Amino acid sequence: MLYRTYFLFHSILSSEGFGNFQVHLSSYLSQDSVEKLATIFRFPPAKFDRVRGNSLEFVRVLEEEGIITATDISALTNALRSIDQGGIARNVQRSFERNQRRNPGVPGVVTSELHRKHSILVKALKQVYRKRYNGVKPIPFLHDTWRCVNDIFVESKIEVLDNSKSKEDPTRWSSLKSRHEIFTKPTFERHITIEGEPGFGKSTLLLQQAYDWCTSSTESPLDNSYIFILLRLKDATDTPNVYDAMKIILPEDLPITREDIKAIVTSSHWKVVLALDGYDEYSGMDNTSSDINKIIEGRILTACIIIITTRPSCLPKLQRPTVTHCKLTGFDQGMQEQYIDKAITSHAASRDMKELIMRKLKESVVLSDICQVPLFFATFVHMNNIGADYQELSSMTSYFTFMMASFLGHLENKGIKFRRGQPRLIENLSQRIQIAKLAFDGLISKEHKLLWRQDEVLKLIEPSCYNRYIEAGILLKEEYGGYKVTVGQHADDQMEITTYVRFFHKTFQEFYASHYIAHLADTQDVDTLKKTLAKFDLYNYQYVMRFACGLKANAATVIQDYLHNLGEEGRTFSILCIMEQKAGGVDSTISQLCGKPVRIARFGSRFLQRSITQLLQTASQRNVSTSIGLFC
Repeated sequence: MLYRTYFLFHSILSSEGFGNFQVHLSSYLSQDSVEKLATIFRFPPAKFDRVRGNSLEFVRVLEEEGIITATDISALTNALRSIDQGGIARNVQRSFERNQRRNPGVPGVVTSELHRKHSILVKALKQVYRKRYNGVKPIPFLHDTWRCVNDIFVESKIEVLDNSKSKEDPTRWSSLKSRHEIFTKPTFERHITIEGEPGFGKSTLLLQQAYDWCTSSTESPLDNSYIFILLRLKDATDTPNVYDAMKIILPEDLPITREDIKAIVTSSHWKVVLALDGYDEYSGMDNTSSDINKIIEGRILTACIIIITTRPSCLPKLQRPTVTHCKLTGFDQGMQEQYIDKAITSHAASRDMKELIMRKLKESVVLSDICQVPLFFATFVHMNNIGADYQELSSMTSYFTFMMASFLGHLENKGIKFRRGQPRLIENLSQRIQIAKLAFDGLISKEHKLLWRQDEVLKLIEPSCYNRYIEAGILLKEEYGGYKVTVGQHADDQMEITTYVRFFHKTFQEFYASHYIAHLADTQDVDTLKKTLAKFDLYNYQYVMRFACGLKANAATVIQDYLHNLGEEGRTFSILCIMEQKAGGVDSTISQLCGKPVRIARFGSRFLQRSITQLLQTASQRNVSTSIGLFC
């Protein structure tokens, strides 16, 4: 042990200026502090044993883990303060700053070469984002109709949580004036979580922020002093190193390495916004050693502004106590009308479309509820604009069934036959089961699979089925880079481009997965089907349950029984599933449910409140008498 410590001391001291700081740092850390900090940073047992009784070894591990770098030690000083070592934190910070002043040539000082690499990185990022934000498809199958995100973006309401107020305080959520306040509001922390239900525009919001940055929008605070990095987490699962994930989105021949990217991102010279889009689609949640989870937990890149988007049912289990929590709340009527004005370029057509759509929304409680979701409203607008004849829609299932049939039916105009008058999803049962099983197996897999290699998909479904869904835009092909690293090789020289396939939206995948549940209802016994249902998280995959109830009566019977055994929230959520069933069965069930007092609690979950609200709206529309109890 003495030899090991002696060797470490001289190897660190003989390195450049940052090594001198590391030696000084080790002298500040007591054994008790080392063990507490190792616990905070969640060292695995092997590393915990390695650093016990050896502060120099602990400092070495801090550098290995990226917790301290030549440009940033804020994660360490924050951790010291959390264990009531504020005085030590101040001394460590002073030592770090002295070391930087004494060693102007070491990493951390921005050289002309780093400035040059910064310019290359910024130019490349803007090139990538321009391709993305100019390639927005309002409807999946309109392959030749690309829109700029700024031409159709409508800012929905963003609410922010005041953590200083109790859960019982109805004013704890307040509205932001605009999306720009995310970066300018002085009370906001560096870590910001934005939640939103499926289709509420989380990804579109970040894409608009990328547009603002690229175009130097005068309204946006994201000026040239910022670097805006947008990572889609569904693409980062197989890339545990965040700098590799950043490099993958850049052009393959870019003369910049991941070490260059790291030096730029960790430099204090530029302000960095790292937007992590779709945490609910990230299958590496349980990998505590991945950089993504270290960032979310505040262990690395603590000087960056971190934005995380996710579904409400899949919020990160953040270790940081200082996180700003925002949520998107969907479209109101004014936002819907604004979208029509932007999306339908002809003024006269826009006026007529507004009248038509607003009339349809007033006529249908279900359609009105669906169209509060920006994605579904946008699809509804564009389908009406191309002449889709929307039938009477009585449920989310009927809406999606008709929408998917319209996508597939539109292929007729491209010379692909589709049987008229039959709003079916596919032309035969075999194809239906293939595509449904693909979606189903992905959702119940351990990694919640949303992406497949193209060659893998073609082994699971027939080429004719695959081509049909690609052509309809329900399935999308995308190219992703990845690193194949072998001993003695550098990752930067080993990038491989692979074609992957995914559904246009996660809700589309849930719709097709529900078809497989409906199929299982005909082939499995009740107990086996209930075990299958238990594989789905009720809150994360609510649409799967709702769609399955709307597709098959025998599936609905099993699902209703399953939900009623899950407690009060399961029973109340079953109301949403009941609404998906055929009209006759719904009427009798609503009468039965409303025969007892309907309880409304101000502090009930969103599930409970939404279910009860829709129950009361439908009961009113069908003249069913109700008794309401308010609990404040």
